[in-house]
Parts: sequence; C-alpha cells; structure tokens
Amino acid sequence: MELIANLQMSFARPSLDPQVPRNLRELSALLGQPRPCPEVADFSRLWAQELGRLRREEDAVLAQKRGSLRKLWAEQNLIYADLIGALERAAQEAVAQDFVSLGQTAAHFRDLLDEFADSIQDVNDWHESEHPRCLSCSWDGQASRCPHCSLTLLAPVRQAHASPAPLTLTPHHQAIFDSVVAVLAGSEDIDSLVQPLEALQADFYEAAVDARVSAETHPEMEVVAEILEAAFGGLSQMTQTFEDADSQHLEDGWNVFFLSQLALADALSQGHSDQMRYSDLRFQ
Repeated sequence: MELIANLQMSFARPSLDPQVPRNLRELSALLGQPRPCPEVADFSRLWAQELGRLRREEDAVLAQKRGSLRKLWAEQNLIYADLIGALERAAQEAVAQDFVSLGQTAAHFRDLLDEFADSIQDVNDWHESEHPRCLSCSWDGQASRCPHCSLTLLAPVRQAHASPAPLTLTPHHQAIFDSVVAVLAGSEDIDSLVQPLEALQADFYEAAVDARVSAETHPEMEVVAEILEAAFGGLSQMTQTFEDADSQHLEDGWNVFFLSQLALADALSQGHSDQMRYSDLRFQ
C-alpha cells in the first residue's frame, strides 16, 4: 500500500469528474484555502464515502487477524473514523460558509493525514518484516506454534517470483507445489512438507549422480546432469525452511526448481539419445 503522498495510486478516484481531487493531499490543500470553492462540500462527502468503503474492505480482512497486526489495525481503524468525521464536518462547514471553522477542520485533517501515513507505514513494515507469524491468523507471539491455529510460525515471503513460463508438472510435483501453496496460505502446516520434500530431494540427488556418471560415456548427458543438480539445489534450499522457519526459502527454492524443470523439458525436447529419454521417465 502506497503512502499518503501517493494516494492517487492507492485509492480509487471517487468520481470520473476531473475536478474532483485525485487524492487526499489535493483535497487537504483545497480545504486549506481561505475561501474554498463551493464544490468542496461535495468533494469532502465523496472522499468520506470512499474512505468508508476502504475501511469496510480492510476491516473485513484485518478484524479477523491476531497479534501485532490486530493492534495496528485497531489504531488505523480509529484514524479512518477520524478522517471520515473530519470530512463530514468540513462538508457541513463549507455549506454553511463557516470558513473560520473550516480552516480549523482543514488543519486537523492535515494532522490526521500525517498520522494515517505513519499507521500505513507501520502496517507495511510489519508485513515486510522477517518476524515469524502464523500464516493463517497472523499471530506473532513468542511461541513456535500458534495457540489459535496450531500452525508453526514462519517468517513470511518478502519477495515473490513470477512464473517465467507455463509448465505442466508431473502429478507428484504438482502435489508438492499445491502443498507449498497451502503452507504459504496458512491452510497447512510446514510439517506436511517434510517427508515429501525430503523424498523428492533424495530422488533428484540420485538422479543427478546417475546423470553425472552417465555423462562420462554420453557427453550429451552433461547438460542433464547440470540441470538435475540445479533442481536438487532448489529443493535443498526449500528444506532450509525446516531449520530456520523462513518461508522465503520455499519461494526461492521452488523458483530454482521450476526453472530447472523448464530447462530439463527443453533439453529433453532437443535430445535424441535413449539416455536422455530415460532420464525424463524417471520423474513421472
């Protein structure tokens, strides 16, 4: 979520009318004029409605959270209420042409915007931090497991990787990928990945060793050996999550593994030896 200075990118414009302030900073500047234009009352009502919509949307999600995030939202929720109240009051004062009171409301509104910016930054900092939390309810206490969801606390993914190209995974690989997604979504515990991921890691280790031996007599297997070693490395990176409870390893390691499978599919499509065809079959 962008900070207040860039609210035109964070908040939808409440009207297609080009005269409507594009963000709350523009509205604040308009309210602070000695004698604002008559339309400022409508602008204030429009933005009060927009903030109310955003507040309801965020509350539907964040009110269900626990730990530090719940406390951060409780504070931000109050600021939302103050902003909406200030805008509704500004609309009334603008209609009454009570410019002295409107000036005071405008000054208070500016202070609230600064407070709101700080609260948004606090929520962003929490989301981007490496502090372990329950990936279901966000509880971030001192225990290793969430007392509410019984899930292992994990540091969240801070940097996601976009899929570079489509690839049809084997059923076994797809099942592991689905489990990774479930863990990151907070619907499965990381323990569910230990056995299948370590078993797949062992399979790729053996395959990489076999391919490396085969490459001594079949040079075309060299590239396959390198790809299988890369796949093993990606899986090994994923298993680091079991050691330090950092889910970023799942994201980074799967990306390495996925890229290796793209490379393997490409290598096999270009190969003509029985050795390369066999190396593909062993992973079905």
